[in-house]
Amino acid sequence: CSTTNLAGTCFEGSRVNTWSAICQAESSGNASISSRTDICTGDGSPVSFGLFQINISANKVGNLDCPSAFNRPFTGSNKNCSVTNKNLYNQCVAAAKNAPQNITTACRLSSNGTNTGPWGAARRCNIPVKI
Repeated sequence: CSTTNLAGTCFEGSRVNTWSAICQAESSGNASISSRTDICTGDGSPVSFGLFQINISANKVGNLDCPSAFNRPFTGSNKNCSVTNKNLYNQCVAAAKNAPQNITTACRLSSNGTNTGPWGAARRCNIPVKI
């Protein structure tokens, strides 16, 4: 999550300190971390992983269609999800825990570093949605 490590990504330049803070708040800089709060109530599977805590029940990671590993996406209002394809789920977890892949996915989800909306840490830290 360091500004040095985010250099050369969509988060570099004037926004790098903001994205470094979001990354740190989401994962403490631990690329292999699994969420302890974003967990399907249907089967107890975590859904968010890695530096930027990518929700694989709602987002593709690389060329993996991760949402199809679940019966429904985990959202703020719907936590009643379950893994229906364990093999794909495991592939998506591994991809989301891969630091470069996680950053690439975060770049896509953030509209190349201009939209913090998908990250709860940004809201908790009063970071504007559009930067």
